[in-house]
Amino acid sequence: MPPVGPRSVGVHKPHSTLMQLVLLLGALLIAAATADAQAARPRSKLKAWSTITALKQIAPGVGWVIADEQLLWTDSDGAVWWDITPPRPAIGGLSTVYAFYALDSRHLWAATLDTPPYLLEVPFTMRLFRTTNGGHTWSNLRFDATLFPELKKTSARPFELFFVDPDHGWFLWNVPTGTQVSFGILLSTQNGGRTWTELPSPPSSHGVAFYTAKDGWTTGQPDGSELWVTHDTGQTWTQKTVAPPDSCNGCLPIYNIPKFQNQVDGVVAITFVDGTNADGRYVSTTNVTHDGGNSWQATDVLEKSDPYVVDAGSPVCEVDMDVVRVFSDNEHGMRIRTAAGTIEPPYPAGLPPRGSVGLFDFVDLRHGWLTYCPWTCTALMSTSDGGKTFKVISPTRKPNR
Repeated sequence: MPPVGPRSVGVHKPHSTLMQLVLLLGALLIAAATADAQAARPRSKLKAWSTITALKQIAPGVGWVIADEQLLWTDSDGAVWWDITPPRPAIGGLSTVYAFYALDSRHLWAATLDTPPYLLEVPFTMRLFRTTNGGHTWSNLRFDATLFPELKKTSARPFELFFVDPDHGWFLWNVPTGTQVSFGILLSTQNGGRTWTELPSPPSSHGVAFYTAKDGWTTGQPDGSELWVTHDTGQTWTQKTVAPPDSCNGCLPIYNIPKFQNQVDGVVAITFVDGTNADGRYVSTTNVTHDGGNSWQATDVLEKSDPYVVDAGSPVCEVDMDVVRVFSDNEHGMRIRTAAGTIEPPYPAGLPPRGSVGLFDFVDLRHGWLTYCPWTCTALMSTSDGGKTFKVISPTRKPNR
């Protein structure tokens, strides 16, 4: 037998080459898989926002949402969302948008806190901002709560901002009092928020809606069973009533705050509750006025008897002298009601199953945004045909403006 030499050892090289090929092929497969994964990951569409907690359209396809405590804006019906959250403090970094109002696409106000909403029992610092260029830049408005006698002696928290023009606005604060009382503190400004005046206590802390610098409406009592109007910027309030429908005579009204198109024409959504019915009975009405709220006429009366979810807290939207009502649950889908009738549109494709509609807003009877909530309200839907069809416009994380 010839000695084993290098040439003899060479007969084993095919096995070594095969192993190298296997290793090389494995490395190539890993590299290819990594490249495919990177290619499949969208670079321009970043992680979706997890929870939408507030929204408003100010024109068809134009509006804002608060998602994950950030303020997002679109003027393209969700094709692009911009993060216009006011600047965070230099120290600490935490800032929660707690109250926001958009007069138009340029004039915006925001109140931010240095603590999440669920920690408002602890002391917090509020900062008030204003922008006149749609959120490209923000001005920090000086606000000192100790300047206001009622505000400084309570544990009030900011609740709502409302403006009727770039100068005249109101800032409503909620005082925690439990479920039996609703107490608010109302401030007004005549210079865009640079200075504020404390007004007499409003009927409640549910919210305010002004349609001139002097005329506005609110509701009273913790359950909203009273309707109030002011004609002197909120210095004094007068109670108004709307008669129940004949089918629910003696029922207790639960008012929404009316929405006025001008000084005489307005609409209000009311749910009348029959307290004598142990199973719960609710009659919803749409009422309009053409004399500034001195008298009201019902244009739609609805008493539901089907399985769609309905109660005194069902969401509504007052628009175009009408009321849009949306009923839904995770079993029966969605139903949209106006004075013109009722439709039952399908949800758009691609949404998780067994969800329901949460917050929603319509800017007119055709254009609306609705949140879809399979567990939390993670998706946003848009309609431009009164709810017959929808598309998904859920915001994704985008750069600042």
